[in-house]
Amino acid sequence: MHSQEGQWSTPVPVTDSISNNTNPAMVRMMHRDYLFYQKEINTNTSAIYMRNITEMTESSAMFQEEGVMFRNPQIIKFNDYPNEPDTLIYLVFESDLESNGIFNIYYSKYSQDGNFTQPQSIEIGYTSCNDLKIMGHRLIWERGENIETTYLQ
Repeated sequence: MHSQEGQWSTPVPVTDSISNNTNPAMVRMMHRDYLFYQKEINTNTSAIYMRNITEMTESSAMFQEEGVMFRNPQIIKFNDYPNEPDTLIYLVFESDLESNGIFNIYYSKYSQDGNFTQPQSIEIGYTSCNDLKIMGHRLIWERGENIETTYLQ
């Protein structure tokens, strides 16, 4: 039995080096790889950007609003479900969209027509949350002294 060792390609930058780009998340949809990431616009504004890195198209801002922080994008693959057959992914993220400085968890659905829905809040209360993580269809985050979870059915 012989084992083969793969060979890594030469690293290629996929974001600019001018701004602070953090929290990358990737997903494969329709035979293409997409990168979602957080981009710092200024000290009180950050945005979530998307880039097709298979074809190396230009990055585009998915969610950006002056004075609002959008951070920590995460992906839930959601295709092949009977109730929403057009939905490919849920983009889940933290934002202070409704309350300056108090972060809630939001999601937006991406469908086969190439459109995202407007951000919708997951009702978790009025205490700021952080450190969102996803495993499968389960979300887990920190809020206050607690670790909380919810499940996408």
